[in-house]
Formats: sequence, structure tokens, C-alpha cells
Amino acid sequence: MASFGDIRSIAQRAPGTGTWWDLCDAFESYEGAEPVEDRVLPYCEAQLSRWPPEIARAMPVAWLEALAVGRRVPGARLANAITNWNSVTSAKLTGLSRAAGVQNVRLLELSVGVSGVMMHHQPRPLAPGHVEQDEAFVGALERLFAGPMRGLEVLVLGDRTVDPRLAGHVAALPRLRSLTLEGCRHDEAALDHLAAGPFASLTDLHVQRWAPSSIDALLESSWFGRLEALSLRGCSLDGPWVERVFDDPSVSNLRALDLGVNLLGVDALCALLTSPALVRLEHLTMDRLEQDDPSWAPLEQRVARMAALEAALERATLGRLVELGLRETLLHDGEIAVIRRWASARGVELRYTRYVDQLT
Repeated sequence: MASFGDIRSIAQRAPGTGTWWDLCDAFESYEGAEPVEDRVLPYCEAQLSRWPPEIARAMPVAWLEALAVGRRVPGARLANAITNWNSVTSAKLTGLSRAAGVQNVRLLELSVGVSGVMMHHQPRPLAPGHVEQDEAFVGALERLFAGPMRGLEVLVLGDRTVDPRLAGHVAALPRLRSLTLEGCRHDEAALDHLAAGPFASLTDLHVQRWAPSSIDALLESSWFGRLEALSLRGCSLDGPWVERVFDDPSVSNLRALDLGVNLLGVDALCALLTSPALVRLEHLTMDRLEQDDPSWAPLEQRVARMAALEAALERATLGRLVELGLRETLLHDGEIAVIRRWASARGVELRYTRYVDQLT
């Protein structure tokens, strides 16, 4: 059984996930004499206010389940994230929208099944037994976004169906700065709502396993040019698409760009290195670069490609680049050596592994 002294001792530790979970355990077993609402919670809130905002204080599943059925959970107001609620249903979301204690949640993750990028796979069907998508579910999210979670800053939707109604609610969140859509199904109407939405605070967009045509629909939006971080993993993007999109001034605010697990080779890397639009780019990731083993290419082709790479590195315009990620690459050893020398001379941290290394 925890006392107020135990909770104070835990709350005074260094900020971190371990400290947070110990604090949650102490709240669940608290039997001290001091009143929770008047003394214990205000003390903890004061301590947690000093924590870095990027540390997620995920609400325990037991607390979420209790809130969903109308039970009071005083410690819930200390949490700022919901990330591990795999059994969520529309009924539970509806209950959560009526609960006191979720007003401080800034990060919400709703995913189905196992998240992650599968190379060039289309969005998977909904996994049975996990999250159902229906009118009630969208209605519950609508109530959450319009009420207790209107201050949401980070939203992750995985393997969901983004319909026009849900797209409109997401786009209207006034403080949303980071949106992740992993393998989410959508139609043209939903894309129109996303593109037309205000997204008043959005700076980070992460999309996985979308078709290039779907991404094209977002390029003309009023908010796309404000993005500072863009991730388009596993979207079957090719070299011409990359050259067209990232030569446009609309990408000039990007500081981080992730194009991993796409249909890209040296031509796309060269285009990005010499893009006049990416003047602020600091982090570039192109994992699984070059889908076909270059050792099988004719000698003339490999020589020409090496010459193009050397020329691009010589003319590179990414003056602010500090990190280049080339994990699981199939580039030739000579090409890696040229890139490594260039990166070393300019103080760019090169993070790379060869694809064959991942199989040993």
C-alpha cells in the first residue's frame, strides 16, 4: 500500500517512463490519509509540469477501461497520452468522451493489428476482434475531438478507414501538430476533406502505404507548405515522382524527410541532394535505397550512375543537412564510399547498413 510519502518520493525522481509507471502503480495502491483531490494530485501535477513535454505519460489500460464505464479515476488527469488501448470499441470511446480525466491527453494512438511498414503493401483489411469502424465509432471520435480532446496535438491512426466525416474532424483540431496515417483506407471525398482542412497547427505528417496519387491530392493544400517533417514510407514512390515534388518551393520549410522503403535509387538521391527547394533540410532518410542489386547492372550503367552521383554530391545544395540515413541499402560499395567521404567532409552523420547485413 502506498502512502503520500511514497508518491512524493516517486514524483521527485528523474523524468522518464519508469518513473511514470511507478507513479501509476502507487496511485492504484494509495491508502494514505491525505486527500487525493486536494493534496496528492496538485503535488503530482506540480512535479510533472517540470517534465519535458515529449515524454509520453500513457494512461494505464485499467484506467481507460474504468473511465469508459463511468468510473472515477482521479489519477487519470495526470496522463497526457493514450497509446496502448488495443481493445477500444465505439462504446468505450463514447464512454471516454463523457469522462472527466482525459482533458490533458495530447497524444492519441488508435491502431489495428501490428503497426509497421510492409514494403509496398496496400492497406490491410481490419483485423477481426480489434477496433471496429462504423458510424458509432466516428461519432464517438467526433465527441472526443469537439470536447475533452480538442487540445490533441499528436494523432496516430493505423489501419483505419478515414472517411470524409472523420477526415473533417481531424483537420479541424486546432492544436494538432503531428498526424500519422499508417495504411489507412480512404476515398476521394476523404482526401478532399484532408486537403481542404485548416490544419491550423500541423507541422508533421507521416503517411505509410498510400498510393502516390493519394499523396498528390494533398500537395495543393494550403497547409502542405507549412510542414517541417514529412514521412512517406512504403508508398511506391519512384524517381520521377520525387524529382517533380521535391523541386517545388512548397517543400522549402521541410527540416526532416523520410522516403524509406520506396522504389527509389541513385537518381532520386541525386535529385534530392541538388534540390534548390530543400534549403532547410536537416535530416534525410532513404532506407532500402535501390531495390535492384546494382551488381547485376551493366558496367556502362554503373559507371554512368557513379558519375551522376559524384556530380550531384559536388553540386549538393543541402547546406543544413546533419544526418543522412541509408539503412538496408543495396548501393554499390564504391557508391557508399563516395557518399561517406562527402558526408565526412561536411560533418553529416551517415547512418547506413547494407541490406545483406540484415539477413546475417
